[in-house]
Amino acid sequence: MKIKTTILELRKSFKLLMINIKARKNLKADYATKLERRFICADCEFVKKDSRFLWFKANRCTVCTCFIKAKTSLKFESCPKAKW
Repeated sequence: MKIKTTILELRKSFKLLMINIKARKNLKADYATKLERRFICADCEFVKKDSRFLWFKANRCTVCTCFIKAKTSLKFESCPKAKW
């Protein structure tokens, strides 16, 4: 039941994200920070193209199961492998 595990992990990540959003007011990282993080993620061995979502394809981290574009846009987020 790989799909159930992934859905549970996504729910957990989303719940933590909502807690962080409520606790902070200025959420967005500046443009330079986003680009720097995305370049680092582009070279990472843990990033894969996720095609399970039929309406779009997105890069996802296999360690924390996040969507790279969303996570790199938030100021308070960090890489689970401490790369940024």
